[in-house]
Parts: sequence; C-alpha cells; structure tokens
Amino acid sequence: MSRKHCCSSAAILVALSLAPVPVAAMTAGGLLANGDFALPLDSGWTASNRDLVGYHALAPMEDGGVQVRKVQCGYARLSQEVAVEDVALAFSARLKLRASAETPGYYAYGALALEYLGPDGAALADTRYLLLAGDAPVPDGGAHHVIPVPGDTWVDIDTDLAAELRDNLPGVDAGRVSAIRVVLESFGSGTSAC
Repeated sequence: MSRKHCCSSAAILVALSLAPVPVAAMTAGGLLANGDFALPLDSGWTASNRDLVGYHALAPMEDGGVQVRKVQCGYARLSQEVAVEDVALAFSARLKLRASAETPGYYAYGALALEYLGPDGAALADTRYLLLAGDAPVPDGGAHHVIPVPGDTWVDIDTDLAAELRDNLPGVDAGRVSAIRVVLESFGSGTSAC
C-alpha cells in the first residue's frame, strides 16, 4: 500500500448535550456551548491538531454537526471544558466513527471522550467511545473506561455520568471532579515517519 494511504480516521458528530439530571431533560438545553455546532466552531470549542504526516480537517457539516478527520500520522481534536459542581449530569450524543489502517504497523482511531478533571485541571479518568483500526494498545481498566462502537454507523449515546463513575471508574472520587472535558478526536500513528 502507498504510505499516503496508511491510515485515516474521522469522528462525525451531529449534536451533543451535557445537562443536569433528570435524564429525561437531557436534550432540553445543556451546559455545553454550541453543542449542536450551529455556530462557528470557535464558539465554545477549542481546535487542536498535529500533522506529522498527512492532513487534518475540522469542519461543520452542511446538514448540521461537525467532522473531525485525520489522514496519516498525528491527530485532530475539538474539545470543550465545562466546569461542574457535581456529576449528577446526563451526557448525550449522536456520532459516527470511522477508522482504517491499511499498512502493517499503523493504527488509527476515532473517539468521543469524556475526561473527568480534578480541581487542578489534571485528568482523573476518562470514558472513551472508540473505534480502533490496526494494532493499537487500548487503554482500559483503572482510570479508563473504553466503550467500543461500531464503525460507519450512527450511534446514540445517553450516559448518566454519576452512574458511569460509580459503576465503571470506582477509583475516582466523584466529589473531586470539578470539570468535564468533552473531546472529539481523530488519530493516526505508525512505525515510520510518526
């Protein structure tokens, strides 16, 4: 395979919401700014990227939503930090992930991550909805809860964050969570040039 086609990934998101519980109210407004991506991406979101090889794209979609894409080595991300008083919150999203790795030794992933931040801004743990291609290590257990999602299929996520921490990240003191960082990420890596 040509090196320029080694790996690619995309995270496509239609809308997301972070709202106070009760869960039934999670789509009625929320704590995230520009969660439906109707405004320009710099409204509420921080874009970051690293193009070691290849290119990235962060773009709103014509029919609503956003696409975060990375081809070859490096990453593209959209993120937003939300200060929270407690984790009695519901998170919802509709996403589609794509990932391919066509060259041995390379891998790619698309992910939607919820990073639980302590008072000092350091990550205490994360929940990651992930599509992986290739032979990448998957962080799971301890401070990481990885939830595999199918590729190229719309997935609806509805998560009670207090229950997520209690049931899947029991080593995290929910009372220490002072912010949640929502990250939409596309990543590619391999054994040469990156």
